Amino acid sequence: MGGPLPIPAFTYTPIDSAITITCPGTTGSCLIVSEQWTQLSAPTGAQAITCMYVDGAPDAFCGNFDGEVFASFANATTSHQTAVPHGTHTVQTYVLTTCNALANYFDYHYQVYRP
Repeated sequence: MGGPLPIPAFTYTPIDSAITITCPGTTGSCLIVSEQWTQLSAPTGAQAITCMYVDGAPDAFCGNFDGEVFASFANATTSHQTAVPHGTHTVQTYVLTTCNALANYFDYHYQVYRP
């Protein structure tokens, strides 16, 4: 997938389109796991947060900075997981930066695991 997509400072910005996933069965739960890679460009010293949103809400790991973003390009790679009950859910990746930035390229994978 690709950009560039502007990310305003201190604004959680959706990067990919929301997709629908299903936790199969009539009882129990599943684990949703996301692998997220984003190439960002921003001024030296900027920081970024990459979050997985499930059903419109951030996962429990949202809010941790991925590290420093350099003036040219930096790659932010993160992994998130969230337990959900059986049924249909939406997932989407959001990015927040400490200054105006661009998401140049990005690639996100979502997987569902049923115990």
